[in-house]
Amino acid sequence: MNVQEDVPGYYSISEPYEHEEIVKKSRFIARAYPATTWKEAKEFIEMVSEPKASHNCWAFIPGSDPTAVRFNDDGEPGGTAGKPILQAIQAEELRDVAVCVTRYFGGTKLGTGGLIRAYGGAARNCLILTERCFKEATVQVQIEVPLDCVGPVYQILNEHVRVAEEYGAASLAVRFLAYEKDLGRVEQRVRDACRGRAAFAVVE
Repeated sequence: MNVQEDVPGYYSISEPYEHEEIVKKSRFIARAYPATTWKEAKEFIEMVSEPKASHNCWAFIPGSDPTAVRFNDDGEPGGTAGKPILQAIQAEELRDVAVCVTRYFGGTKLGTGGLIRAYGGAARNCLILTERCFKEATVQVQIEVPLDCVGPVYQILNEHVRVAEEYGAASLAVRFLAYEKDLGRVEQRVRDACRGRAAFAVVE
């Protein structure tokens, strides 16, 4: 894919992918998923986690804020599973990606170093095999609009990923993702829809 150098953005994966490895009789099943929000990542992790497995460890890096990472060792010694999976995603320079690695214990303990290599290796080898896609950079925006503007504002927001929303007594507050290059246009559309009665801010 050709990407213009002046377009801010990052790489993600195009579609889910699954990869399996055996390490000293333990079975490691790595599954990668293109998740835009924590809600999507959480739903994916819950869907693929196997109750009968020894562990279901995971990590997630959002595209909107690559520092807002999440990871979990699911009972493995601290730092031996979730973090190596996270580091595998970072090593591939990907965002908007969730990876869950399921382990079925094979009877041989791997030790701290062995676990780090096994979880990180399974995740990395899974990601290496995925198809990549370029995504334009987004920022998180918060707006607050009067309730009588909700209809036309939702028509605008249907073009974006909503992160959170909260109804008040007289207004609606919504957080959503917008492309950096489109911020000015989106803000103007929201203000026009509310006849200037909208608060608009980029969330740092």
